[in-house]
Amino acid sequence: DLLPGGLYRPCPAGYFCPQGSKHPRICPNGTYCPAESGEYRWCPLGYKDGVSSNNSRTSVADSCEICPEGTHGAHEQRLECPTCLPGYVCLEGTKSATPDDRWTLNGYKCPVGHYCPAGSKQEQACPAGAYNPEEKSWNASSCLLCAVGAYQDQPGKPSCKECSSTSRAEGLGNARCT
Repeated sequence: DLLPGGLYRPCPAGYFCPQGSKHPRICPNGTYCPAESGEYRWCPLGYKDGVSSNNSRTSVADSCEICPEGTHGAHEQRLECPTCLPGYVCLEGTKSATPDDRWTLNGYKCPVGHYCPAGSKQEQACPAGAYNPEEKSWNASSCLLCAVGAYQDQPGKPSCKECSSTSRAEGLGNARCT
């Protein structure tokens, strides 16, 4: 706003004032605007719009809400936290729809020996007697039963073990040899 004497009033917090504009513009959903903003700023990846009617859109803290476990915050306009895709684990504040690094993206590919349905907050282990050699599996049918002559006594493993020459495992899906 132009004040008497040709001075401009600083752009108020919660608004942005593009160069040459005469009036402040309110920050849109999914953004925030500190005082004297020429442009609005998007909520960070891993967050969504979190403004209630009494908030002012002046900072990340009062404008944005962290995405909960099982969802990701990679929506282009930061308006929602979509469900985590199958084959991935999404921790709180996951920053990608296909996260592959727990430390930088707050999520990761479903590890071998496990499966991760859509919305996974943590991986599900294949049971003893079964294995899964593949990453990014999304349902229990990815867990394969150990073959005749093999076993797996622990859950969440990528392969089965062979029985010794003095023992055997008959049938499929053995958790031990006899």
